[in-house]
Amino acid sequence: MKLIFDPILVLCLPLHKLEGSSLKSEDACGHLCTVTGALWRPAGRLFDGSDDNILLPTATATMPATGTIIVWYNATSPPDGDYIYSRNSDELAVYADTNDVILYYDSVEPYRINLTVPSSGVWTCLGFTFTQGSIGYGYENGVQVASGSCSATAPAGTVARIGSNSAGTGRFYPGLIGEFLLYSRVLTPQEIQRHYLATKWRYQ
Repeated sequence: MKLIFDPILVLCLPLHKLEGSSLKSEDACGHLCTVTGALWRPAGRLFDGSDDNILLPTATATMPATGTIIVWYNATSPPDGDYIYSRNSDELAVYADTNDVILYYDSVEPYRINLTVPSSGVWTCLGFTFTQGSIGYGYENGVQVASGSCSATAPAGTVARIGSNSAGTGRFYPGLIGEFLLYSRVLTPQEIQRHYLATKWRYQ
């Protein structure tokens, strides 16, 4: 395993190469994550849409007021109220339904970015930035396509999961997730585009 010693990288999960029922993140912290279902495939982890999820360690649930999420995903069926990522009763969640992909900054939605959901079976790189009391931005395949106002109060996190709601009891995502990254600062548009360009070959 190659660790990435970047102080702003809170969580690095290249799911396309992490096998087994428990995963160690490839960031400086080496977080231990627990897998329920979500079978390994060469392109990522396959979530069945009924009970699969990955439980993230408590440390990753306490995100700072400023940060960035990047995720490669490919739904195997049209999304219908599914969580790609959820933290602390949906206070920070990447949510997909039949019309769009949304980032909630907290449960009353002061920060909501809508991105068009591609057809199922298509790999997409999502990027979201958030800054407490300021503006956040949404990116699709390296291009900034949306923005929204963030809450003045950063929600405190306790539990976080990939592929379901934070409790692991519903809103299960059906499809592949290739990689998932959390940063503790807002990445620039150029940084997000560079990440997309450097990784897209894997998802063609």
